Amino acid sequence: MPVGLVLGMDGAGKTTLLRQLSHSYRDAKHSKLVSVLDMVRSRLFVPTDDKTPKFLDHITTVPTTGLEEESIVHRDMHLTLREVGAPMLSMWSAYYDGCDFYVFLVDMANIPQLGAAAIEFFNVVQAMETKAGFLVFNKCDAPCSASVQWVRSLFCLDQLSTSSNMNILQVSAARGLHLDTLVDAIVNKLSRPNNRQFVQTRIHPTN
Repeated sequence: MPVGLVLGMDGAGKTTLLRQLSHSYRDAKHSKLVSVLDMVRSRLFVPTDDKTPKFLDHITTVPTTGLEEESIVHRDMHLTLREVGAPMLSMWSAYYDGCDFYVFLVDMANIPQLGAAAIEFFNVVQAMETKAGFLVFNKCDAPCSASVQWVRSLFCLDQLSTSSNMNILQVSAARGLHLDTLVDAIVNKLSRPNNRQFVQTRIHPTN
């Protein structure tokens, strides 16, 4: 089962992201129960073809000081998402070897924090350059979020977008906005054959 680290600064929305994904992409045993209930509902009431994941309207969380882990399944791929709390930033590197990909959340509404977030993000990129990365800008719907132009410059998005190993997305974890796109992107990336070998050759070409 592929393991992904969920990283980010304080208040970036990591726990909210895990709660939403856990609710909407349940493991197999829950999925079978939901399928049966949907079948019964469709026969008793009006059939529906809506397969869009249903997200929670309200989530209450507390800051994660240690580890939090959720398992989800999408398109027959089981994933483990492991959040490492921001207070453990100095220990993040201890978990790098045990993961297959990483998701780095950035709070677009916390403008004073963006500089520190960019620094830590590039530290993670450098340490895990051979692994699939997902740079996720959260709270994209916030009225006071940072301008796209400034974020593009601060995180060098033009350069990052040319890397086949990096995916850049905007979401609203609290509203569930674009989280289905994120999960699709993760599964698509991990489903590619020999993906890791290709990336290693690309980054470290042999003479």
